[in-house]
Amino acid sequence: MLVFLDKNFADDHKELFTDVNKFTLIDDVIYEVDGKTVTEKFDSSAVNTGANASAEEAEEGAEDGSTRGPDFVLACRLKKLDNPFSKKEYLTYLKNYLKTLDFPEDQKKELQAKIQKYMLTNVFPDKKKFAEFEQYVAEELFVDLTTQPYPMICLLNYREDTDAPYMVVFKHGCLEQKL
Repeated sequence: MLVFLDKNFADDHKELFTDVNKFTLIDDVIYEVDGKTVTEKFDSSAVNTGANASAEEAEEGAEDGSTRGPDFVLACRLKKLDNPFSKKEYLTYLKNYLKTLDFPEDQKKELQAKIQKYMLTNVFPDKKKFAEFEQYVAEELFVDLTTQPYPMICLLNYREDTDAPYMVVFKHGCLEQKL
């Protein structure tokens, strides 16, 4: 199994996605990770608290719960940004984030141009399109433009033809790890 980690936080094992999901490499710079919307159910009575069950609690009954979302978000415990960036803030982040990526020196300008072309064509083609994308980071990471390193902000949207979720991930911001 291949696991793709946020390269800037690989030592902390911050997963972005795995090869369980189909992914496509576009122009050698962007992974588009395809997923499906799933519902994960959990039984709160099965939680082991290390205490004896109370007779009162048994009467009340434990509530079962569920979480619904894209399978890759749930499996890798990605966190939706509480305060998503505006288009202007995201472009500032992106400019600074791309500086942290390790591109081969002889291909740096070409690869950055490919990222820019992809983003302008698919994420920023008009004023409304960027607002459709949800912004996620790896579990327990926070984005602060005043500190480095920056975590990768993955952009999530839904395909227009199938409503299937997909995520945009920067190839050069990933560390591929084989398990």
